[in-house]
Amino acid sequence: MVGNRTRDRRITSPTRYNSRFVFGVAKLTTAAAAAAAAVVVVVVVVVVVVVVVVVVVVVVVAMMMMVMMMRMIMIRIMMMKMMTMMRMMMMIMMMMTILRLDFFCLELQSIEMA
Repeated sequence: MVGNRTRDRRITSPTRYNSRFVFGVAKLTTAAAAAAAAVVVVVVVVVVVVVVVVVVVVVVVAMMMMVMMMRMIMIRIMMMKMMTMMRMMMMIMMMMTILRLDFFCLELQSIEMA
């Protein structure tokens, strides 16, 4: 009996130790897996949030740019209108001066001819 018990203990103790060790490793791996899953989830959430923020910022900037471009285009159109008005005025003034010069030249020519 005594010999059998010692032999059983000797046989069973390593398996018991191994099973405990295996369970510990399993617990560690499950904890690590849970931690890794949590880290992955956190990283995914952070990435999604960053992407959403970047998209929102880009959209806002694009809207601002569109508004600025519209303003610039409106200002440019106004400037073009002003410029066309100024050009028309300048053209009229130039025409008047040219006509005056023509009359002056004609007068000079008539004086020279006479």
